[in-house]
Amino acid sequence: MNQSGGMKPAKFELQNYNPAAFVNGISEFLPSDFSFHKASKRLNNSFNTFSPVNNLKQEKIGANTFTILTAREKELINDSIQYYKFNNTKNSMSRVSKFRQAHHISEIRITKDDGVKYNYGIAAYNTEKNEYSFNPKTTNTSTDGKIHYSSEDASVDNKNGIDHYFSKTTTPAYAYAYLLTSILSSDYVDISGDGPTEDDFGTYTKFNYYLMNDNFGWRTPNESNKANFNKGLLSHDADQKACFIDGKKEIWFIHSIETRNYIARFYYSERIDGKGSDVGSVLYKLDSIISYTKSEWLKPENERTYIEKTIFQHDYSLAIGATNSTQGKLTLTKLYSLYQNSLKGKNHPYVFSYKKNSNYKSTSLDRWGRYKKL
Repeated sequence: MNQSGGMKPAKFELQNYNPAAFVNGISEFLPSDFSFHKASKRLNNSFNTFSPVNNLKQEKIGANTFTILTAREKELINDSIQYYKFNNTKNSMSRVSKFRQAHHISEIRITKDDGVKYNYGIAAYNTEKNEYSFNPKTTNTSTDGKIHYSSEDASVDNKNGIDHYFSKTTTPAYAYAYLLTSILSSDYVDISGDGPTEDDFGTYTKFNYYLMNDNFGWRTPNESNKANFNKGLLSHDADQKACFIDGKKEIWFIHSIETRNYIARFYYSERIDGKGSDVGSVLYKLDSIISYTKSEWLKPENERTYIEKTIFQHDYSLAIGATNSTQGKLTLTKLYSLYQNSLKGKNHPYVFSYKKNSNYKSTSLDRWGRYKKL
């Protein structure tokens, strides 16, 4: 530190500096070999770096190798994203479309020390996020710490409080999860260049997905025209603030898992809780998983004999009064498995019971968001 001047200001010369470059962006006066590095912590407490913006990047973390691929990389397993609609029709979308940008990370590949590859080939996007904060007109809150507001309150026309405060922060589309799409053995060879298929060498496990909703509306708190209330300083009556967050995102569910010889299908139905902020924005519950041999799967549906069928039973007995439900929150109560033509497994289920079951109250949580009785 002393060698660099201690606490005195430091001046750095930019290479190829051109003041006019500010008009077209910062990249024009940076060195051609400049790259921005994001720190990633190693398992052994040292640090690693990724450069996902410019090109494919590989890094060793512990015993595993991480490969980051943007949407324009030739090394992608599939040029497009394959998925199913809820009616089971197969579709595809470009890796660069709407909010999916060419420089975004489109796939993450992890190679274990034994050569097995885990490919996370679908980026699930939050397409819109808006954060609002403003002075509320009233300080009358309900017991859940929320307050009603008007459209004028949450706008630049706000005339409330000591400073007529209103703030809105919008975050552009970003990936909130990367979905596992395949696991490939160390000796796997893609013969046709179309990803894991039955003509390939080696072994693979392929994960297929439903895109249930590409524009699911979410909100916190989820009640319309309600915001979380912050009463500010107790010594001042007009510095209170209210805030809420809303947005849109994609909802993906697992459709099936398949290998060269077997396939497991997942079946869903609509939930009565977990409603989104828009009309028609719903989530789904898992009803059953049925596994078949590939030869049985190719038969007409009414002629198939499954290997195993696991059935999940639910109710809505937990957190009665949840704000986005007509009852409570989805609760797993029982599951059992049936094998081929035998129904004996129904007589030996796993039954789940829950000891603590308090009614829902949004303020009954600790600073980490876990339930805490008040």
